[in-house]
Amino acid sequence: MSSVFSGPKVETAAATAPVPTRSAAEVRKSQFDERQRRAMASGRASTNLTGGQGAEDSTTPIVKKLLGQ
Repeated sequence: MSSVFSGPKVETAAATAPVPTRSAAEVRKSQFDERQRRAMASGRASTNLTGGQGAEDSTTPIVKKLLGQ
């Protein structure tokens, strides 16, 4: 019966390339560059607090109401 049922054939794994390492300075530099890129991408429109018509009416104070009043 051993000739009918043979065990699974196991292939050996190929050698993988070593993982490249980055120094802490390179990581900080890339994080800073990414932060700068995102800040530049936001553009001038993100700094405008009012539109062409001036401040919106949402600046009026909101008065809380108690339930039942």
